[in-house]
Amino acid sequence: MKNCFRLATALSLLLVSGNAFGHYKPSPTTPGKYTNWGGQIEKLEIVESFKLADYQRIVVEPLDTSRVPLPKDGAKTYPPVKTVLGYATAPFLAGLSGPLGKVPASLRQPGENPGPGTLVVRGQVLRMDPGAHAPRYSPDGAGSARVVIASDVVDGGTGKTLLRFRQERRSGSSRDTMIISSGRAGVTNIGLRPLSREIPAAAAGNYEKTMSFEVQQIGADLADVLQSF
Repeated sequence: MKNCFRLATALSLLLVSGNAFGHYKPSPTTPGKYTNWGGQIEKLEIVESFKLADYQRIVVEPLDTSRVPLPKDGAKTYPPVKTVLGYATAPFLAGLSGPLGKVPASLRQPGENPGPGTLVVRGQVLRMDPGAHAPRYSPDGAGSARVVIASDVVDGGTGKTLLRFRQERRSGSSRDTMIISSGRAGVTNIGLRPLSREIPAAAAGNYEKTMSFEVQQIGADLADVLQSF
């Protein structure tokens, strides 16, 4: 009976929106360099303060993936990493666009001049590690996928850099997820972390879907930052 209650509690916690565990720490918007900004963002440098309300749109340049270390050619993780790197901008843009309904975000087209009233996001994927094996919910984080993205947010009219952002996401074992470990008797340990954004069931155990999900979440993290201004 106790195990059933614990399982029900865990499932109910999983249904809580990620925003409920968002900025649980102070989130300054004054110029400076911050780590663990808002208890959520790995690194954030605010170069110049601004107001999101002063901008009408956001354009995202294709993510630079040239610096990502690749698995050995022939490894089973090589094809999914190459595939996700080939379309990484799409899930990043999707994650960024979701929370920013009032300020539409779109892909920057070749030759397009953003101009005043536009924020430009220039990002690069620094790491895309699918893990040693399929991700799992485990306190030790073995096999967890890891994605790291850094980006600058630039004023399209002046060309000035406003923000420098770096975020890392790990599937099922990062500092910002809910960890559930289970034994034969049922759920034995529940560790609630600050921000709960779990991998959808359809993505669990699938390298490509898991890494795509992490890229999307980093886009949503950047949107979360922008909404604070």
